[in-house]
Amino acid sequence: MIIVLIYGLLFAAGLPEESGALERVWHVRNESRLTISGESNVNDFRCQVDNYYSADNLHLYSSAGSDFRFSQNRIVINLMEFDCGRNLITRDFRESLNAERDPEMIISFLSLNKLPANASKTESLSGNLKITIAGITREVDVLLEASNNGNGTTLLDGRHQFQFSDFNLEAPTKMWGLINVKNELEVSFNLILEEVL
Repeated sequence: MIIVLIYGLLFAAGLPEESGALERVWHVRNESRLTISGESNVNDFRCQVDNYYSADNLHLYSSAGSDFRFSQNRIVINLMEFDCGRNLITRDFRESLNAERDPEMIISFLSLNKLPANASKTESLSGNLKITIAGITREVDVLLEASNNGNGTTLLDGRHQFQFSDFNLEAPTKMWGLINVKNELEVSFNLILEEVL
């Protein structure tokens, strides 16, 4: 009896609150990309991870309300894998995000307002997610674009504006103050999601 009770508790703990039917299980494919971009008083920078090597899945459930909630919901990116196109900029970028101390950037998907349609045309969705950089987490609402390319994969694109200070970071200053990076950052992701359920 005790074993059955423990098993039941463990099973319940793995499901989201007010979970309904499991609607989708998406595998995040390797071709997915993540980009962080910004500006300085000299030029723009764009730092990107072109291949996602973790074997993460996203589980999406219907909920008691009108939206859809994720249970298994995290994608984890190593900040040391970002490439800004030039070694000096890449080094400064990683340093400004405290990549050696906190190397993981985490995107946790919380909910979607609707399921993406199985259609090739692009449609707009809204989602709620958390982004963690340098050990600091911020929850945001994000406008998303989704489309289906016809071979069982969904393309999910989103972006959001942050500031270095949102994560208790300082925008870097180089060359004795001659180069100043603006406080604003844009985090964007282009996910290729393979439907496995």
